Amino acid sequence: MQNWNTLLKYIKRKVGAPLTLLEYSDNDIYDIVKEDVLPRISSHIGKPIFLEVKSTDKLEEGVNEESNQIFPIAYRIPIPDDIVLVEVFNVYYSREQWGIIGTFRELIGVIDPRNIAISNTFIDMLESLDTVQTFRFIPPDKIYFDEQLKSDSFICECRAIHNDLETIPLDVFEEFVKPLARKEVLENLVAIRSKYEQIGTPLGEIRINWNKLEQDASRLEQLIEDKLDSIPPDHLIHIF
Repeated sequence: MQNWNTLLKYIKRKVGAPLTLLEYSDNDIYDIVKEDVLPRISSHIGKPIFLEVKSTDKLEEGVNEESNQIFPIAYRIPIPDDIVLVEVFNVYYSREQWGIIGTFRELIGVIDPRNIAISNTFIDMLESLDTVQTFRFIPPDKIYFDEQLKSDSFICECRAIHNDLETIPLDVFEEFVKPLARKEVLENLVAIRSKYEQIGTPLGEIRINWNKLEQDASRLEQLIEDKLDSIPPDHLIHIF
């Protein structure tokens, strides 16, 4: 299961605790994962979220008096307070709000399933002849379009930063989150232990083998980077 107890036990076991003293508490490890691990994973495999943008979210258009250039059509995406967007993956429009299509539906009716099939085919034909609506997402919450939209509202399919382990798929948790969390903890341990070569105790000198931790962290970083690079883009992933 992808939960904090499982992750904490995994990290402690891999770094040698409790046999080896661990300089970080559970809260410290929690902060490391929240601040360093989840944002990096989310940049590759973000949390899917759908947000509705309405006409009231449209920003004022203006003209640059010097260049006489019209500013792009812009909207502010209404984002909940606990959500941080990584990207806008796609934009969906309401078909019912296209005037000609709405009129066509009224003419043929939508009660008979055959009429619905004809209507959908007609819509697909019009969409194939239409220009592709391009957009650009500017973090944290603005989206720009190159031309006037076809409807007063639309849905943004977004990717957001995971704010908890429960929203991460199990395979992603096992393949990426656990080794990346271990790597981040190792790097933080190296930052502390590299200041000392050995520690004196009543029983003698204890050597701090921080070089081994540094090598393990570098090896994990390379392994994780190779796996992340092998992930195909979302638009190439289909579920049949």
